[in-house]
Amino acid sequence: MIALATAAVITSSAQQICPLPFEVAQTESAARAIAEIVIKQDPSRSNNHAVDHLTIYWVEERRSWIINQSIQRDGVRFGGGLSMEIAACDGRVSDLDHPR
Repeated sequence: MIALATAAVITSSAQQICPLPFEVAQTESAARAIAEIVIKQDPSRSNNHAVDHLTIYWVEERRSWIINQSIQRDGVRFGGGLSMEIAACDGRVSDLDHPR
């Protein structure tokens, strides 16, 4: 377990080719940085909800990261944060979801 994140790998034999000179979100730290920017832009987010815990999964088949945010209040962590997919190739955010 990495501080503030849990990472897992989901693998498959399929490979996608990135048309860019390099993948802009090829590392967990790059995906985390993108996710934190998106989370901080959430208009429903109050300032006391820090980006405190992100669970990050790598999906080899899609060459993308799945990110789930947990919210912590009064020392208790629970769901309710944003979730999203971030493409390794171009850093594109998709499947952005905010449970209501």
